[in-house]
Amino acid sequence: MEAGFAPQPFPGWPFPHRPFPPDPQPTPAPPAFQAAHYTARLESIQILNTRSRHEDSDKASVTVAVNNNQPVTVTKDLGDLNNGTYQVGLQVPNVSITAPTDKFAFNYLVVNSGHADWEKTNATLHQIGGQLASAGAKAATTAAGTLIGASIGGLVMPVIGSILGAAAGWLVDQVTSLLTANCDGPVALEQVGLTGEQLWVNTLHGAFRHTTYHPGIDSNAGCGSNSIYLATWSISRS
Repeated sequence: MEAGFAPQPFPGWPFPHRPFPPDPQPTPAPPAFQAAHYTARLESIQILNTRSRHEDSDKASVTVAVNNNQPVTVTKDLGDLNNGTYQVGLQVPNVSITAPTDKFAFNYLVVNSGHADWEKTNATLHQIGGQLASAGAKAATTAAGTLIGASIGGLVMPVIGSILGAAAGWLVDQVTSLLTANCDGPVALEQVGLTGEQLWVNTLHGAFRHTTYHPGIDSNAGCGSNSIYLATWSISRS
């Protein structure tokens, strides 16, 4: 250092004391489970590619089962639909869940059925939805208390996600007498399995909503490429 040179302090020296930020607080535990009523709803479908060459004649069902109780199914004729987005609004309301260990199964099915009469289609939708939901509501749980996917036709279904491909063989067997003409066939199928505790936690801040991609299964020759559907569903407290 040269003689006679004195170091100059930094501007603002001495720096003011700033305390360290507080330690982060742990995330509070969710409120304890309470009995509640729920509504399972198929909100809408989006068709990116029809199963038929032009329009699909879509019919839909929503089914819910809890534990060993009788499944509840509602159905709707959606009409002749081309590519686009369509509101469905099909729901099973006021489903009572009274214990965190209750087993809740919700499924929806959409079929392109332009040749069978409504009475036969409606009965088939009730049959398939009821079989799936009953199996789902009786499924085993893991050590962590979550449901294992239902076993149908020797296959274990995913807890959430399209089962159109996984259950194709079983599903075709169920609808053979109904969907045998031209390009008729299933275009969307999903089952959701949750415990009472999972329902409670997933709906703490509003509806539990999900959109599922359904790549279609093979159709008859002359029908064009396989269908592609998106389905948006929700579960909310009633």
